[in-house]
Amino acid sequence: MKDVLSLMIQLEEDVSEFYEKLSRIEKLEAYHKIFSYMSKHSLEHSREIREVADHFTDAPLNMHKYMALQDKLKQNLLKQMKDIQDVERLGEMLGESEGIMGYAYDQIAGHMEVRGNQILNAAKMIRKIAAEERQHKKQVLDMGHAFVK
Repeated sequence: MKDVLSLMIQLEEDVSEFYEKLSRIEKLEAYHKIFSYMSKHSLEHSREIREVADHFTDAPLNMHKYMALQDKLKQNLLKQMKDIQDVERLGEMLGESEGIMGYAYDQIAGHMEVRGNQILNAAKMIRKIAAEERQHKKQVLDMGHAFVK
């Protein structure tokens, strides 16, 4: 996800530089305020996105830990079952292993919830910026008409 946020930052910084470049074209001097406003606004967007990216944890799930846990449970169960004296304990032993894996799945779900909430919050912020970008059309047109008159 950080790569997507980095892309958004790059896009905003790039368009900011583009507006700065446009502001240096002599025959467009009358639009300098528009270019300046849009450049600053794009930099503000990049700052907002960077704030989210800086707090975004791209921590991968330690899958090896869970595979190792399951392997250990299977090995222990297999050993216990081979040596089982009281077959009636079979359900208890299986149930204990299933319960342990249930706790492991709870940890995996917790990891996913944290990541999901971060992604959802980032998406909400990007939607806000998207709405602002669409609003720029009207702002730029209004500002342009004011300068042309």
